Amino acid sequence: GVALGDNETLIEEYKTTRAPGMEAHARHEQEHWAQIRLYAGLLAATEGRSAHYRLRLTYVHPDHASADQPSLGEEGTLPGVVDLEERMAADDARAIYQDAVERVRAWFEREIAHRAARDRAIGTLAFPYAGFRPHQRALAGRCYRALIAREPLLLEAPTGTGKTAAILFPSVRALARDGLNRIVFLTSRTTGARAAHEALGRINGKRPWLRTVHLQARERVCELNGTPCDPRGCPRTQGYYDRVKPALRNALDQVAITADILGEVAEAHDVCPHELALDAAAWSDVIVCDYNYVFDPGARLQRAAPDAETIVLIDEAHQLVPRVRDMLARIIDTDQVRAALNESPPEPIARRVRGVVRQLQTLARDASPGEQRVAPPAALIRAVGRLADEATNLGLAMEPWPETRGLVFEALRWSALQTEPDPRWCWRVTRASGAAMSLSVRQDCLDPGPEIRAALDQAGAHVRYSGTVSPLGLYQRLQGFPGAPADRGGSHWMNLCNINITGMFLCARAAFGLMRK
Repeated sequence: GVALGDNETLIEEYKTTRAPGMEAHARHEQEHWAQIRLYAGLLAATEGRSAHYRLRLTYVHPDHASADQPSLGEEGTLPGVVDLEERMAADDARAIYQDAVERVRAWFEREIAHRAARDRAIGTLAFPYAGFRPHQRALAGRCYRALIAREPLLLEAPTGTGKTAAILFPSVRALARDGLNRIVFLTSRTTGARAAHEALGRINGKRPWLRTVHLQARERVCELNGTPCDPRGCPRTQGYYDRVKPALRNALDQVAITADILGEVAEAHDVCPHELALDAAAWSDVIVCDYNYVFDPGARLQRAAPDAETIVLIDEAHQLVPRVRDMLARIIDTDQVRAALNESPPEPIARRVRGVVRQLQTLARDASPGEQRVAPPAALIRAVGRLADEATNLGLAMEPWPETRGLVFEALRWSALQTEPDPRWCWRVTRASGAAMSLSVRQDCLDPGPEIRAALDQAGAHVRYSGTVSPLGLYQRLQGFPGAPADRGGSHWMNLCNINITGMFLCARAAFGLMRK
């Protein structure tokens, strides 16, 4: 809100929070004040009639605040409104604005220079190995044509044909063509990521003109393993945004932003390596990461999300359907809820957990031992939804109750469940025999093809490839692209291998016969 005045202008910034207002302010004081001060700077640079600005930062509980309720302003007060104010001279506001503009301009000038150098290097790029293996050139050419034509291509080529290099080389060549400006390389294996980095290292050479970053799970790169990941208590995240810009510049100057590089830069600048990797991804030309960063509804990363400028490459594509099916699965069981209750979480959460327990007990009484398919359990879905809503409303940090936090996370995932009858989805309950009546309830997506296609249709272009995706038509249908182009490379190479193996076998048999004689 803005109320212009000749001498003083009021600027208001509203923040909704279900936590106590002063608690939210304590967590985000620096960035919230920076935001409203920048608003003052923008006004001072354009409107210019006020000598002073009164800045009002207001925290509002969205469920309890009302228009006629007075501002409470007391620390720890949950309902109502908390108002905080400061005054600023117009000259100080303009100085903040100019400083911000200069920082942004310097950053984007650097990025423009990087993009220009990258595109010049791509224009003269040669295959980074001494020569193409048999059929590797044809594989690279087919991939390049598919990317330029935006074909949803599925490729099969046997192990040993150099698929990774044959796919990455034309993909890099396609950058800066028709608006394609970055690559997201998805792999489900550490060896796949290693092969991608090796190929990208050869493509890049010794000049850091192609930025690549490897995204890994937080626990893989965190140097403080063994302690709960709590941003409020981690020294690497406290004041992170004060230190991240020089750390990010340092990281982006590297040839490849691997886990080792991230660890060194993070230690030098005292920042979280996982958060640094995520920030570097937003400015990288190639992101190497696991399938879940694109396909898992609970773990999708906005900075790796496909868009019209993105080429998506999927390694080991024969694993795509089972991996996405696992990502879409939802499960809740009696062991989870009992473990949560044993932690004695806050009473509002515990009350909702007990509601989930009651619904599981009802299902267990009606279920036979073993596994069976059932209709969507509406009462259980509602109980889990109430738990998710309660946790969201309270806005509590759940680190002191790790089992409860895991249950709440699963409850939030359930909020996106398919509850209407659909042959692609099935519900199953599994009851263990015995007095404990242990029960699990699971929803599975039998056919994740539409979900796979929905994610990949956001990309500018994509290629899925593997050594084993036969029959090609079946895999295209399972992955959501029935009738789309699919090719098999290296069949002549396979024939040569078969001939050589047969020859070796005949020679060995003849030698064994001579030995017997």
